[in-house]
Amino acid sequence: MKSKLLNCPRLGLTLLTAALFSFQQPATQALSVTIPVFEQISPNPTTYNFGVGLDFTVLGLSAPGDVTASVTAIRDLDLDSRFGCTAADFVGFSAGSIALIPRGDCLFQDKVANAFTAGALAALISNNVAGGANGGTALDPTAIPALLTSMAIGDDFRNLLAESEVIARIGVPVPGPIAGAGLPGLILAGAGLLGWWRRRQRTA
Repeated sequence: MKSKLLNCPRLGLTLLTAALFSFQQPATQALSVTIPVFEQISPNPTTYNFGVGLDFTVLGLSAPGDVTASVTAIRDLDLDSRFGCTAADFVGFSAGSIALIPRGDCLFQDKVANAFTAGALAALISNNVAGGANGGTALDPTAIPALLTSMAIGDDFRNLLAESEVIARIGVPVPGPIAGAGLPGLILAGAGLLGWWRRRQRTA
């Protein structure tokens, strides 16, 4: 039985065009990023190590992007109840900054969505247990780049913020096609990015 897609060349062309467009469209936000990047620019210039058990990982389904901005912690080291799970947790948040959010109490995607709504350009979710960074994923594509980092780095940033401004860089590369998958891999990658782009348009 022949595929209906093969009997509808215009539909096939439309789907392919959408995949190619979605694969290329977000790339303008991350042209300089080919690997995940997390750096403290100031006050203590540091390049952090990527990988599970190391300094940071990329949240699964994170939006691509390359952001350098001041960091704003939604809570200090007093361990209050602000976990980024509600809009109220972001009252007074500095729009245009990177949100530093503690892990816990709700889904990653809720934290990132609330940060985006508050005007964050990227999100940094610090672990709530000692040790290296864990892996994790959102359930839907996020609207801004998002990283997971170790508790030690999150606490270090909060200590620094008590005395000075902290500027960081977060870089998430555009996801590519599945290696060796050819055209199907390109379409799958494009479909994923198309979903992210549509979600971003709805929340913009």
